Amino acid sequence: MKRRVLRTFPHVSHRAKGFILLEVMLATMIFGLVVVALAVCLRHAIDAAIEMQREAEIRLNLQNKLAEARQQRLKPGKETFDPDSTGIVYEIETRALNLRNEKKQVLHGLYGLTAQARWKTGKQEERREAEIYVYQP
Repeated sequence: MKRRVLRTFPHVSHRAKGFILLEVMLATMIFGLVVVALAVCLRHAIDAAIEMQREAEIRLNLQNKLAEARQQRLKPGKETFDPDSTGIVYEIETRALNLRNEKKQVLHGLYGLTAQARWKTGKQEERREAEIYVYQP
């Protein structure tokens, strides 16, 4: 009884088998690099989305602070709020505007409201501002 040895690639020489192995290793390396590059791109996209969400939240909070301040009787000055849960400090500044009309008459009851948000990202301090003008007779 003779045993028959099956060869997977009977027509391929030993040298060609080594070349096929090299091709497979190279393809695996390229695939690995592509996967790592996609992971890095995905991380950057997630970071950008988080930053956009944070910016939108800050803009909304600035608008809310201005709306709240405008409902009260305005007097010139500054009001600083305690940091919120994310570490953002909000500040509202009210100032009387000295504006004149075409006849050089002073326009009373006009105020400028400026809301400012300050926070730290790493070691860098960032800030955003929103400003409106309000008339209160």
